Amino acid sequence: MNKSSSSSTLKERAYAQIRRQIEIGELQRGTRISNRKRAKILGMSAIPVREAIAQLVSEGLLEHRPGIGTFVADPTRYEIEDIYELREVLESYAARRAARMTGFNGSSEMRHAIDLLYKIKEQYERDPSPEKRDRLYDQCGQADSSFHMAVLRRCGNQLAMKTVAGLRLMSRVFSRRAYADRVKNIDGIIKAHEEILTAIEAGDVKNAGRLMRRHIHAGRIRALKFYDQQHRNEEYSTVTDDAQLSDLHQQIEQLAHDIESNI
Repeated sequence: MNKSSSSSTLKERAYAQIRRQIEIGELQRGTRISNRKRAKILGMSAIPVREAIAQLVSEGLLEHRPGIGTFVADPTRYEIEDIYELREVLESYAARRAARMTGFNGSSEMRHAIDLLYKIKEQYERDPSPEKRDRLYDQCGQADSSFHMAVLRRCGNQLAMKTVAGLRLMSRVFSRRAYADRVKNIDGIIKAHEEILTAIEAGDVKNAGRLMRRHIHAGRIRALKFYDQQHRNEEYSTVTDDAQLSDLHQQIEQLAHDIESNI
């Protein structure tokens, strides 16, 4: 292996590792990413890590703040809305186009993804413990993504597929905690996928697009609801901290007054 291919392989490994850590929540939103620290953790030089980080910045999972550093992206409410709005437009278009393409048999991939969701549901019903749920969450997300990407492959638009793949990753990463109970609600996901697949196989163009848009819109509502709840909690925490500091300040002033009175 020459030096160039070796460097490329290291970059790919660094990219996969960092992206995975962001995806599963080990690197949370707003976390600062250091080239040297990541390189030390991954056991490689800083060059491939820097290249991997640059790629993740271009994909929107990391953001570079000039003069400060690189951080895991912390999207605003408007940015989350934008992600889901684009997904609604592109994936409903993909579902409509997939329904038109009756000459290409891609429904077996969609059926396989739905079957995986049924298996995940069975596993969760046998063992609904938090530990098991966390593991099944990732499997559920992978099966869900497999279904949506199968629709896009049947659609045949490579640019749409590449764009949606990035948007889906971003929505999954940024809304991860909002979907912590996704396995509990797996029946709704299965039902939505079954309805979309039925419409595509029947060549029902209008219904395929409508069902896909409704499915993604429901995810958009959940993500924004969680975002609002999370920020209300953070605001409450800030107010509580300020109140505690104010109480502490008053106690210090009272103590100082008592000391002076006794001198």
